Amino acid sequence: MTVQDVISRVQAIRQPGIGEMELLQIINDVEWEIERKIIHPRSATPEFTGYTDADMDTVLKAPRPFDNIYVIGCLREIDRRENQVTNFNNNEREYKEILGELAAWWVRNNRQCAPNVHSRWYGV
Repeated sequence: MTVQDVISRVQAIRQPGIGEMELLQIINDVEWEIERKIIHPRSATPEFTGYTDADMDTVLKAPRPFDNIYVIGCLREIDRRENQVTNFNNNEREYKEILGELAAWWVRNNRQCAPNVHSRWYGV
């Protein structure tokens, strides 16, 4: 899913009172959280620098079927700004579930073949 796809879906679901640049910032926040918590959790300097309006055709990092996290993240922030507590709570729960599933998928598919583990028991 691209940045423009997310913005189009959010605008189709709800006519937000916020512009595309604010939606882009929310997408950057979601992408930053994925980068910081899942892809490079131990890195002091994550590689993500953020998207600009020139990056609308850029493919986002969460693959399908987890790419709905961006739409849910935008809807969650819109609900927070509009004080829609029930909708915010539902979107927050769904966001955290998708984030957890994405993290589990990432760990399963990006394991190192020979992890650097030292053990006195096995003499390695």
